[in-house]
Amino acid sequence: MSKLSAFRKLAIHTWSSPNQPAIYARLELDYTAVREYLARRNAQGITVNHVITWALGRVMHRYPNLNRRLHCGRLVQRDQVDTFLTTHLSMAYGYELSGVSIRNIADMTLTELSQTVQQAVTDLKYNANTPMRQTYRRLRWVPSLIMRPVIRVLDFVANTLRMRVPGYPVDPFGSFILTSLGSLGLSDAYIPLYPTARNACTIAVGKPKRQTNGQFTVVINATLDHRYVDGADLARPVAFLKQIMANPEAFFQVEAT
Repeated sequence: MSKLSAFRKLAIHTWSSPNQPAIYARLELDYTAVREYLARRNAQGITVNHVITWALGRVMHRYPNLNRRLHCGRLVQRDQVDTFLTTHLSMAYGYELSGVSIRNIADMTLTELSQTVQQAVTDLKYNANTPMRQTYRRLRWVPSLIMRPVIRVLDFVANTLRMRVPGYPVDPFGSFILTSLGSLGLSDAYIPLYPTARNACTIAVGKPKRQTNGQFTVVINATLDHRYVDGADLARPVAFLKQIMANPEAFFQVEAT
């Protein structure tokens, strides 16, 4: 056996053994048909993030094996498709990354989802008593030395025992987390799995981009938890997602304004 190079020896003793279950996937979707459909319907306020959120809700409804949570070492089926959409808040002490929980999205129309998201984001920004704002306000007073055990206790009580903790939302991250890259000027980025989320994936949605042939595409970057899904689990859901995006007339049912 040949001797190890200096870098190989350094690498072996610098990095620990891998312990993250993340699968990274990049999907470029044709957004042309959706864009033209929304323009024909004069659909004001419906963004690419609303479209992808709604479409993923339909995908998880059809393929419920993607819509489970970990509970005491077992995968438990969720009763409905919920999501957590991240957003930034401008606070007195600076920018705060937060978000809104949207429940039962598979039963909403695209228009209803868009309106629900807009209302939830407005409430989060201007109502200091929303559950997420209350949670952040309390956690800011927790000393850094005990922050990790406090989070673990809250996670165990709220998400394992399923008990309500005043000021702490139960299962706020739902079936998947979605964040927008377009507002940041990015087309590609992978969002880490959040340890207490209890869901299978985090999704990053880029800004729709015009290609040289005149078509529009949007990139979706997914970080998936290998404890929930394998690559083979994704073939049919991805095909269905592409079908939705290619046939908005058949799926979206947006009323003209």
